[in-house]
Amino acid sequence: MGNSLYVFLFFLWPLVLIRIYYSASNNLSKTLIPALAYGTVLYWALFFLWTLYSKEFNEWLHQVFANK
Repeated sequence: MGNSLYVFLFFLWPLVLIRIYYSASNNLSKTLIPALAYGTVLYWALFFLWTLYSKEFNEWLHQVFANK
């Protein structure tokens, strides 16, 4: 899922920026820019945590599902 979200953001950023640039609505730009920025920061934070703790998380999932 991380790779697909990366590709989605890779294509989404330019499209949204073009949409904001050519938009006549100030409300659209006031909502899309923060949403895109927060989404990207959240993605990078989760990606950073995943790269640090993926082994522990996978072991925990294995324990959870192996006991059932």
